[in-house]
Amino acid sequence: MCPEMTQSMRKRAEIIKAAILEFLEKGFDCTSMDKISSRACVSKRTVYNHFKSKDVLFEEIVESLWERCAQVTDVRYNPDTTLREQLLKIAEHEYALQSDEDFKGMIRLYMGECIKSTAIADKAMERVNSMENGITKWMREAIADKRLKDNDPDFMVDQFLGLIKQRAFWPQVLAHAPNLSTEESNKVVVSAVDMFLHYYQV
Repeated sequence: MCPEMTQSMRKRAEIIKAAILEFLEKGFDCTSMDKISSRACVSKRTVYNHFKSKDVLFEEIVESLWERCAQVTDVRYNPDTTLREQLLKIAEHEYALQSDEDFKGMIRLYMGECIKSTAIADKAMERVNSMENGITKWMREAIADKRLKDNDPDFMVDQFLGLIKQRAFWPQVLAHAPNLSTEESNKVVVSAVDMFLHYYQV
């Protein structure tokens, strides 16, 4: 059971939510702590009690983005379960994250700042390269178990997730396309898993 949020925790969450909306609408440079406090319906002092600067607040948003990605990819390989069953669960969790409106908003925000700032982009790539994707670990263990062809696990993950993101993520993030219907999302998930296994399963 999740612990009940304190008033301070609720205010912090409201500040982050307001900051995301302000950053998305106005960009990082044109967003001020005053505007964030007004949108969050808290005092400017309260904002600074939680975040000492706008840069720190933005970094908190980015960190929450990485944490959500890490939670979804934290999967465990099970040698006693079919690969298809395991991959379907992985794909479903990925789709659930990618179709979440708050998550898409953070991605748009982060992508926009990466395009404008090489420093932010370099830091993002450094973080990506330092992260051990849980799905990569899953692929590596399935290869070691002789159930998948021996190939580069990182490359395999990129291919697998790309099959999902091509229809169920990038159009929604870049073109603000609506989320897929349940029928459409199921088709994307199932076909991605079946296509991947058709090529890689031993």
